[in-house]
Amino acid sequence: MALYLHPNVSTYIDILLYANYVTNGLFAPGAIVTMFIITFISTVHFSPQKAFIFASWIGMLTSVMFLVMNLLDERLAYIFIILMALPTLIESGRQYL
Repeated sequence: MALYLHPNVSTYIDILLYANYVTNGLFAPGAIVTMFIITFISTVHFSPQKAFIFASWIGMLTSVMFLVMNLLDERLAYIFIILMALPTLIESGRQYL
């Protein structure tokens, strides 16, 4: 049985920090991937390309927010930013072809 510190939770950020501590840093990436999947499934009826771009933007904004709160490692934030930029650039390049 693992022993965890008794949390001193008084704000929403404290809850997120404690959840990230208990899960050994996997809470924030898991939350971002979950939000990406839910957003993609919710918007796929428009078109799969637009749904992927929108879900990528939501994932990127969430990763930047978690990065500012020190819940996410910089390398993971860069990965989410690249995953947002690539489909956006590809889709914007298609309209000029």
